Amino acid sequence: MRSILEMPAPIEKTANRLPVGRAPLLAFVSDAATEKVLRECLTQLSLANGMIVRGGIAKAIETLGAERSPDILIVDISGIDLPISQVDVLAEVCEPGVTVIAIGNRNEIGLYRDLLQAGVTDYIVKPLTSQLIARALNHGTGPREAGAIQKKLGTMVALSNRPQGCARRSSTRRALTARCSNG
Repeated sequence: MRSILEMPAPIEKTANRLPVGRAPLLAFVSDAATEKVLRECLTQLSLANGMIVRGGIAKAIETLGAERSPDILIVDISGIDLPISQVDVLAEVCEPGVTVIAIGNRNEIGLYRDLLQAGVTDYIVKPLTSQLIARALNHGTGPREAGAIQKKLGTMVALSNRPQGCARRSSTRRALTARCSNG
């Protein structure tokens, strides 16, 4: 067991954006289903310039050890025995200010809390949906980016919840539910 002094610092968040030259979004996923849903969501949110790479968190650590960190980093921690240890290693290679969203298959509150403590912005449990990804992206971005994502998120959720034949959708911000009368 390492002492507290040997533990890496959590992934730092900064109020100011770092200089230009960072990729806007980079995702490291471990399976085709995750890649498909993530690609669909990024396309719907007009974030098509985001790059998706196969390999999970191990590939993220390898890649970010040699390249600049993106503004938003999505990492798949599915199947990892000690995900917090891997996130700690990731923190050592990430630049400050990176928004990190973890994707995994374990629905455990302890893991969620440990990930947040390590600096991860959000944790999404599989199976993924575009709405879950969009919400996590909205939660982890700055106010200007969040507004654009929130607007598209509202449309995505309302359209996905709309009953057959319903032509209207509610524009309430908090409860993104579809309302229509069948009459």
